[in-house]
Amino acid sequence: MTTVDELTEFIRSSLNLKDITEDSGMGKVRGWDSLNHVSLVMSMEEEYDIEIPPDMIGELTSVAEIVEFFKEEGAIAE
Repeated sequence: MTTVDELTEFIRSSLNLKDITEDSGMGKVRGWDSLNHVSLVMSMEEEYDIEIPPDMIGELTSVAEIVEFFKEEGAIAE
């Protein structure tokens, strides 16, 4: 099962960022814009075999929100 650190690293790598924190998010981090966000969501769905409902995509705009969603879906270790 994926850990928080592994998911955070996946997000960092997918967005080609130097480093991120739980508070990092779309609009707060240079390089994490709406186009890159959609690409990130698609990459996470493919990598982790999880479906993110379209109405959730706009709500999962920070590392913390993405981690929480993965926890709620049982796709990440606590």
